[in-house]
Amino acid sequence: MPAPKKILIIGGGFTGLTAAWRLSEDRNFSVTLIESSDQLGGLAAGFPLLGTSLEKTYHHLFLTDTCILKLVEELGLTGQLLWCESSVGIYRGGRVYPFMEPADLLRFRPCSLWGRLRMGFTALYLKHRTSWRGLAGQRAHEWMARACGGSAMETVWTPLLKGKFDRHYNSVSMAWLWARIHIRANSRGPGGGREKLGYFRGGFNVITSGA
Repeated sequence: MPAPKKILIIGGGFTGLTAAWRLSEDRNFSVTLIESSDQLGGLAAGFPLLGTSLEKTYHHLFLTDTCILKLVEELGLTGQLLWCESSVGIYRGGRVYPFMEPADLLRFRPCSLWGRLRMGFTALYLKHRTSWRGLAGQRAHEWMARACGGSAMETVWTPLLKGKFDRHYNSVSMAWLWARIHIRANSRGPGGGREKLGYFRGGFNVITSGA
């Protein structure tokens, strides 16, 4: 029997860990994983807090994250996963406006009525668009400005893009923004209820220890 092929994986984030897990199932491979830090998990690695673990960088799962959900089931960790209704709001003019369901958009008075309607139709379109192709070469800020108009950009999209990307806000690909909207819009329970987000009892460390 030939000697197993040696595989070296650099980085113990979730991608590296999953690759090592899958390759180690095949006897034809001998897998070594190296990680520069003293913890596995990458950005989802945790730190102890009040008797549990909290991620160094905020993480959650969507209902559409089918690949990692299958891995969680495979590791026998489904019972550790909690699905909670999300709580999202926009702070404007000294007030927090809920942003969790279509009716909240209609009640968002800082944006004009026409802007709210255009924003709703745009979100519906992006929810049902199934591919990023054709969007990768377009800038998100420019694409959304054409689709939603100035009022929606001033009150919602420009502040969000600047908050995440600072001075590079106008360089982000529309393919990236489509993916964010598409995933979130489809991460709802049966009947189109509130968005569901998944968290682990004990934090994402339960996956690295389970793997």
